[in-house]
Amino acid sequence: MITETQNGFNIEGNELNINCITSKENKFHLDSEGNLIVNSITTKNNESSGINYQEIFNSIYPVGAIYLSIDSKDPSTLFGGVWERISKGRTLVGVDENDTDFNMVQKTGGSKYLQDHYHQLYIEGGGNEKHDCAGYLWSDGNARPYTPTTGPRDLKLGNSGNLQPYLTVYMWKRIS
Repeated sequence: MITETQNGFNIEGNELNINCITSKENKFHLDSEGNLIVNSITTKNNESSGINYQEIFNSIYPVGAIYLSIDSKDPSTLFGGVWERISKGRTLVGVDENDTDFNMVQKTGGSKYLQDHYHQLYIEGGGNEKHDCAGYLWSDGNARPYTPTTGPRDLKLGNSGNLQPYLTVYMWKRIS
């Protein structure tokens, strides 16, 4: 039996054959395979069922929880609570208590650029043989040739960048 209501239709019956049901505002879709796709959840406590949705969300996202999304929407609109955007332009790294660089939660550091550094340059040669490395910049800032008689030299490498592969997302931390 189908009856029209103010908000739509009520369908009552046994062994109904329905291909799909989609809500008027596309908040959900139920297909013939029984797959339910929900596009919107309203967190209202239903005292008759005993379900407290806010309690469920507080369990999933307690204070201190991190939320990642490709949507810029503040998670408070989805879950409640107070959230702050974190880690802008930074990547997340897991805590490692045995490594002083990563041994504490919320520690920051690093650079998106490779820092200037030096390497020893060794060139093999015998006798009076000279090896021309005139294009290299030495650690004292001067470019000059290298000869085997002067021994190993520090070769300065320029800052060439070291940006790791990444995916940008919005990161939020629940603060209350």
